[in-house]
Amino acid sequence: RCQTMSMDECMAYAVEHAAEVGRQQYHLANAGWEYRSAVASLFPSVSASVAGAANFGRSIDPETNNYTTVSTIGNQYGVSGSMPLFVGMRQVNAVRLAKTGKLLGMHQVEIARVQAAAAAMDAYIEALYYKEMTAIAQKQVDDATALLQKTEKLYALGRKSAADVAEMKSQKANSDYMLAEQENKAQLAMIQLRNVMNYPQTMPLILVHDADAMPLTAEQIDADTLAAFAIEHNDRALAAKLQTRQSRIEYAMAKGGALPTLYLYGGYNTSYFTNIDNIAAYDSFWNQLKNNQGAYVQVGISIPLFSGLSRTADIARSRNSWNIARINEAETLKE
Repeated sequence: RCQTMSMDECMAYAVEHAAEVGRQQYHLANAGWEYRSAVASLFPSVSASVAGAANFGRSIDPETNNYTTVSTIGNQYGVSGSMPLFVGMRQVNAVRLAKTGKLLGMHQVEIARVQAAAAAMDAYIEALYYKEMTAIAQKQVDDATALLQKTEKLYALGRKSAADVAEMKSQKANSDYMLAEQENKAQLAMIQLRNVMNYPQTMPLILVHDADAMPLTAEQIDADTLAAFAIEHNDRALAAKLQTRQSRIEYAMAKGGALPTLYLYGGYNTSYFTNIDNIAAYDSFWNQLKNNQGAYVQVGISIPLFSGLSRTADIARSRNSWNIARINEAETLKE
């Protein structure tokens, strides 16, 4: 199906269908899940377990804890949890890092949209230019053909020489060449336009141009005001600032890895068992669950002492990455 599009429509189509925009949108979705995961890591982790076992022959009697010959089946039930009390601010920084990554992803989507729209605009203008150049070349071919025909008739009447006819044929051949060249450039420009729009190459596309819809005047703004506005609002500038913030947070996380970590652990467990040969020899299921209850609370601390300089290297690398990000930010803002 043939479509007729203006420049704005080509730009809108490119923004909607560009592959890079789609990729960045999926990256943004992943960044959102990274943020949710980082926030969830602040809460305690809880797990439950259920196990079943059967013992035959010589084993421990669960009722008397004596080593005897008894055949039993039983179940164990447990709930355990752990919670970080102090991990060198790494979890808090992980939330900050994920939040920054989510904001960065939003700006990267907008950067991709702007780049797709700008590429479509450039390709549209080039395609329209060669379309008009082809029309001009066709007019030159028509003029050269008419002039050649006139010269040939004058030659037949004896009013023009053979040299004049040869010169007109040369001009006609040159016009044909120029037309072919402009037609090829127009076709290549349309291929490029379809490519940047992610528009099917086999689907016809007709370009329309509304000169009245393209204002040629703008409000006069001084350079300093324009640059200051760009630094505060341009997505590339904001993305560069966020990348610097990410690197600074990663540096703080690397330093936190050299600090001790403190965790709180807790759990609850109970069990049930019975004699295969004599079920009545043991208490009922519910009485055993009550009588076999157990619980524990534990606090653990881990102090890093030596890890083959890996933590020192991580701190140095993250500090260097932060410095690189600051240089990149300054360069972007300068642009």
